[in-house]
Amino acid sequence: MADVNVTTTTPPQAPLSSKESSRIIARNSAFVMGSQVAIRILAFIFQVYVVRSLGSVDYGKFATVMAYLMIFSIFSDFGMAPYTVREMARDWTRSRRLISNTMFIRLVLSVAVVIVATSVAILLDYAPDIVTGVFIAGCGLFLYAFQGPLDGAVVARERLDVTARLQLVNQLIFVAVGTLMLVAGVGFIGLILATLLGVGVWGLGLWRFSRRKLGLEMGRIDPGIWRELLIGALPFGVAGLAVVLMQRFDTIVLSLAHQGLPTTLPGFNCTLCLPPSAYEFMVTGEQLVGWYAVSVNLVLMTMLLAQSVAQAMYPTLVREHARDPEAIRKPIQQAVKYLMVISLPIAVGTTVLADQIIVKLYTAEFAPSIITLRILIWAMPLMFLSEVLGRAMSVLRLERAGARRTLFAAGVVVVLNLALIPALGLLGAALSFMIGRILIVALELDLVGVGLFFSRETLGTLARVSVAAAVMGAAALWMHDRNLFLIIGVSMAIYAVGLLVTGGLRVGEALRVARMILGRSA
Repeated sequence: MADVNVTTTTPPQAPLSSKESSRIIARNSAFVMGSQVAIRILAFIFQVYVVRSLGSVDYGKFATVMAYLMIFSIFSDFGMAPYTVREMARDWTRSRRLISNTMFIRLVLSVAVVIVATSVAILLDYAPDIVTGVFIAGCGLFLYAFQGPLDGAVVARERLDVTARLQLVNQLIFVAVGTLMLVAGVGFIGLILATLLGVGVWGLGLWRFSRRKLGLEMGRIDPGIWRELLIGALPFGVAGLAVVLMQRFDTIVLSLAHQGLPTTLPGFNCTLCLPPSAYEFMVTGEQLVGWYAVSVNLVLMTMLLAQSVAQAMYPTLVREHARDPEAIRKPIQQAVKYLMVISLPIAVGTTVLADQIIVKLYTAEFAPSIITLRILIWAMPLMFLSEVLGRAMSVLRLERAGARRTLFAAGVVVVLNLALIPALGLLGAALSFMIGRILIVALELDLVGVGLFFSRETLGTLARVSVAAAVMGAAALWMHDRNLFLIIGVSMAIYAVGLLVTGGLRVGEALRVARMILGRSA
């Protein structure tokens, strides 16, 4: 790359008041939450269409490719993304060296990842179309090598409204092109191509904004910074690898079970446990992955809400902690409160209505997904909490200790996957997933200190929120056989009233959360 000076048209930031910091977090949260709600609604509708169009086998192949490559793709970045965001948030003048060298290193690593991932897929005897999908999706890492550092620069400058808009554009392109590919009969390979096109446009949008508004141009390649980059990013990379193993290794184990795993424990049959009939027949690995992926994706689809809040908070928390370490306590506890207000009713409602949700959305072909959804949905509140925990560890510079704990938890999950999936199939995968989330939250809380996240007031609020969610769940169970959308609407109203009656959320706070979700400025 050419040796071009980096111009930073924005002067160094002066310390901000507490009010100004809150305003920035609110603005970022509003834009990010609003765009993510739009993205999630659009993605949800499109995912239903994709699953119905592909069926359990081909959808299982698509999920296998994505899970498989996600594990390998960690090595193309290995923690440089969160590390560079933190460093640029602390000292923007370092962006000159960080961005260009991160791009170069990621491009080199991506070449190695594509070669290794494709070769290993062949050695594992995956079907030819899965191997092709791995190769094509792997080539997308070159696009991410360009897009990722630019996105980090925008986040570091606390312009999450910009990256939120571009994420929405990316999703629109994926849906539009993906639909055309499915209609044309290209199958899951077409979805991978649609993904790459969306990422490419996203990267170009970031580059245009970075040059015009942030004054960025590519700096020279400087091997002198590579050691610092790689060593500084290592804890984040280890933690990222551990998280991906916890999320995706179960899919790989299921995909390699080409024949014969049970989909549920035999002999159990109840309204809230299994679908009306027991599924004990022999299935292919692709079918198992397709059924399991439906449940996992429904859970992970909600994660961007937590990621939006955590991402919006992060640059400001870094700056405020440098000014006053105690200043981060209140916003962290507020974030935990709001995330629990969102996640607990979703978990309760999904547990009660999982059978209706799966069969009505994806047809009876995916009925084995019901039990896994009822288990996996309870990992969601833990995963919401873990998002904020991860940012707090980074702010407190505990990423090395956090990486060791996350790696330990991932090792436990891998062992559980290898032990439980051959014996219990889908149920074994779901139980492993859930146990892993409990373990990682316990380890992270022990590291950062429970007091940073939970005060007596916070715990009292969570108890009141739980009561409101339980009342809502009882009402949903009573209405179980009625229209699904009617049940959801009435349940939401009951929960909202329950929050206000119990004091789980005050009227002013409820309006603030509503404005955040709707994407309005706070």
